[in-house]
Amino acid sequence: MYLLINLIALSVIVQYNGVSHGLQDRPLVGLLAQEYWAPGAVNQSHIAASYVKYLESAGARVVPVMINETEQYYKQIIAETNGLLIPGGDQNLRTSGYAIAGAHLVKYAHANASRPYPIWTTCLGFELVALLMSKLPALGSCDTNDVALPLNMTMGFKESRMFSGVNPSIVK
Repeated sequence: MYLLINLIALSVIVQYNGVSHGLQDRPLVGLLAQEYWAPGAVNQSHIAASYVKYLESAGARVVPVMINETEQYYKQIIAETNGLLIPGGDQNLRTSGYAIAGAHLVKYAHANASRPYPIWTTCLGFELVALLMSKLPALGSCDTNDVALPLNMTMGFKESRMFSGVNPSIVK
């Protein structure tokens, strides 16, 4: 069954990558799977349908990105998709298949600077990418809820890609 799912995922990439069937105007977006924790579940993964529907509602074609695969598999995913969604959830950010796959995907997306490759992260996905990019050890537990803190901008933020087009009247 596991092999069948991988073959289906790869056939979607091959069939719809815009090369074999002409130019496609709907992007291929990879969606990272997560480990499935249930009694008796061993080496299983899942992708929440809500993330699939979210991407499809925006016109994307979703490519499932399986966990516990080879580095070559993740290189191929980055090479043949237009972006990636790393979902939120409840996974170990150091040892899970989700974290390891995410690390490979971010590494290959970052290494392929020849084209823009957007990565959307939600909740735990954002934590994972922040952890990977910072190269710092994970922070400990934090018992804080509902605290609004100011965003202190650093020098040169107005020249950054993110803030260069922001209306000056709304930032100081």
